[in-house]
Amino acid sequence: MIDGLILGIITWFSFCLTFVHLPIQARNFMLKYPMATDATAAVASFFLLTEVSKSIVAAVASMICGVLVSLSLIIYEHIR
Repeated sequence: MIDGLILGIITWFSFCLTFVHLPIQARNFMLKYPMATDATAAVASFFLLTEVSKSIVAAVASMICGVLVSLSLIIYEHIR
């Protein structure tokens, strides 16, 4: 399970770097609709990670990444 935690954090970090480099309109859309952003990030991370390993580690990593994306959107909205 530690492997899933580490993989989830690494995937979340890559999503954060992608978010920072998106155009301002895309970032505003993602912040305006956080539920759609959460769902899209969860599905994207699940498909990306399970295509690589097809194991329970990928599922755990996807869940960790989804939770971290939700927290990041909430924190970003409050400090913006």
